[in-house]
Amino acid sequence: MTGQTVVRDAASAEIDRIVDALSAHRTELATAMVRNIQAEIPAYLRNADAATLADVHAHCEAHAGLILTVSRENREPLRGELGFARAAGARRVEQGIPIDGLLAAFRVGHRTVWDAILAEAGDTPAGRDAAIALARPAMEYIDTASTQVAEAYTKELAKREAAADRERRDLIESLLAGRVPKSVPPRVAPGLDQEASVVVAVATLTGHRPPASGLSQVAAAMSQQAAAARGAALVVERQHQVVAVVGTSRTSHADVLERLRSAWRGLTEGEGLQVRMGVGTECAGLAGVAHGFTEAVRALERASAEMPVLALQEMPAFDYLVASAEPATREVVLSKGRALLDADQREGGAVSATLLAYLDCDLNVKRTAEQLVVHPNTVRYRLRRIAELTGTDPRRFADLLELVTVVRMARG
Repeated sequence: MTGQTVVRDAASAEIDRIVDALSAHRTELATAMVRNIQAEIPAYLRNADAATLADVHAHCEAHAGLILTVSRENREPLRGELGFARAAGARRVEQGIPIDGLLAAFRVGHRTVWDAILAEAGDTPAGRDAAIALARPAMEYIDTASTQVAEAYTKELAKREAAADRERRDLIESLLAGRVPKSVPPRVAPGLDQEASVVVAVATLTGHRPPASGLSQVAAAMSQQAAAARGAALVVERQHQVVAVVGTSRTSHADVLERLRSAWRGLTEGEGLQVRMGVGTECAGLAGVAHGFTEAVRALERASAEMPVLALQEMPAFDYLVASAEPATREVVLSKGRALLDADQREGGAVSATLLAYLDCDLNVKRTAEQLVVHPNTVRYRLRRIAELTGTDPRRFADLLELVTVVRMARG
């Protein structure tokens, strides 16, 4: 026989006495457990309603009873016996109790039960032997029970996050289609409502073969910075992009933009990701999200290594006007420029490249040729050919501007 078994046999009657005494007062013991949890972990039940407090009390009473049972029988708890604990762990997710608080409360509650065992055992030799015999199963209980509670909590949290993620995706698709719901569930996008002003940002990864987890890292960084800016946010991974709708009722467009740039720095310098972001103007309510998304995409298309996070209003005036043109305006401009676009397609993009370089080089043929790495005569030939095809002479500034407008709109 082991020393533990010998001690236990000798203290058997005293163990029964202690357990019986405490079992008869399980309700009072549970009340002491809740009181100590509230005293030592003030935030744990700070905003708890009467129903939550009653739930925690019942949970403590069940734990106290099972601790006493397994300690008396000198064994670990069975998985089936801890079903109530796993169910309570899952409920704590819904009640908004963090897992670190839950596990801390577990330890405080267990210590309360152990202190009651020691107090009931007293300072007699038989009492001390009984307490020694009860110590091991009591400690094993808290290890087993807390592990199962943590697993149940984590599983429930993951399930709820998955459901919320689906709701976020559905919500962003509705908003981009111009459908604004009557209400937004707080767990999906806390703080956002129909009338609140918002800013839409769109981010994507660039570079060769970005990591599979890259978009998730971008979404997490944008969510974190939106929270730091005190802006309610809806952040969703959508296809090859991350779309963020950030409320500005408690912050400003400038602050949101700076927070997004901070997120970019962290992703680039800390994670080694190559990220581009486009940011739209401030929109009046969720009804403006579709328009804000279009603006953010336009800005993203013009983001560069020099301006990796680009707000629409930071673009040059000409680019801004092109990007913000209404669909009907785009259709008219592109239809008038069809001959130019057809020629550009036949030439593999050489026509548009020549026009943009010519404008960038202030209508200087020699500098344009150097930029395109061609002979100046090639540039002159292309300009004449464009004039013949379109009836618009790019060597005249007004005509060149009209042609470049077609090219820019065609590129999005």
